[in-house]
Amino acid sequence: MAEREIVRWFRLRTDYGNCVWCVDSDGLLHVNTPHGSKCTQLGGSEPTFLARLLTKEIVGQAKCN
Repeated sequence: MAEREIVRWFRLRTDYGNCVWCVDSDGLLHVNTPHGSKCTQLGGSEPTFLARLLTKEIVGQAKCN
C-alpha cells in the first residue's frame, strides 16, 4: 500500500475574500477560494503572503468574467 501524503490546510481572511491554502510536499502552494483556485511554486516567499496575493488575483479575475 502506498503512503499517503498528509497536507494541512489553513484558513485565511484577506481584504479580497477568504481562502484556504496548503503547501504540498513538492513545495507548491495551493489556494482555494469560492471564486476559483490557483497554485504556484513556493520558493523563498512566505506562504501567507503568496496566499493573499493569489486570492487577490483569483477574485480580480472572477470580477472580470
